[in-house]
Amino acid sequence: MEAGKFYFIKNAYFTRFTDRHLMSNSETIEGITTNRPSFYSFQDINTDIYWLIPISSKIIKYQTIYDSFVTKHGRCDKIFFADVLGHKKAFLIQNMFPVTIEYIDNEYINNNTPVRIQGDKESKLISQAKLVLQLHKQGKPVTWPNINHIYKELTGNDLI
Repeated sequence: MEAGKFYFIKNAYFTRFTDRHLMSNSETIEGITTNRPSFYSFQDINTDIYWLIPISSKIIKYQTIYDSFVTKHGRCDKIFFADVLGHKKAFLIQNMFPVTIEYIDNEYINNNTPVRIQGDKESKLISQAKLVLQLHKQGKPVTWPNINHIYKELTGNDLI
């Protein structure tokens, strides 16, 4: 597993961690249930933990939330926008969660090439996600899933 790539997650993860704020591992499109290649990864420093950030194609919904937050607070670190395979996506940092390699099903490949985002956007996304984690560790609730519980279950250690 490498940071900066997109992965499918095994259903076993969502069976073990039943947090209602974890995004679904599948979606139904035109009556067909499909895997959801919507998790961008970056590695936690000095651990075997990877943080996965769900992405969404619901741009209008998340742009509205983003704009409202910026209007109210002057900035929004919980949502990030970047192109994936030529389409604008919302990276939902507020919904990120920790995972270990045992729960990774496979990498998201398109035309024999790993799916990535552009370098400058990637570094900004990771910086923003690390800022959100730092805020969380300072006791400021920024993420929706109970990442403290999941992290402790995966590592045996407290996140904060």
